[in-house]
Amino acid sequence: MSPKPNQTEPIKLNLPKTSKWAEYWAVQSASRPEVEYIIAKAHDGAFGCSCPRWKFKREFCKHIQQVQAFELIDPMEPKIIELSPARVANIEKALSRFSFLE
Repeated sequence: MSPKPNQTEPIKLNLPKTSKWAEYWAVQSASRPEVEYIIAKAHDGAFGCSCPRWKFKREFCKHIQQVQAFELIDPMEPKIIELSPARVANIEKALSRFSFLE
């Protein structure tokens, strides 16, 4: 059986690279568990997030900080994890809103 992710643990997403973005993660909102934010790392090492703080102000956010901390603790350790259907749906919904970053 696959391990279940901790709520604050970023989930690395296996998505195709684009001309700008190389890696992607999903982070569940701490205040609204039904909301997922997509964090992406650009080829040059810069990060972007789908949260309002980054989207509208381009300010560093706690979601990017979570991903950066997670990368230091668990770099390049691929895991297969079990997600609930609701969480998968929330991540898919968040991905649909991520297109503004391209």
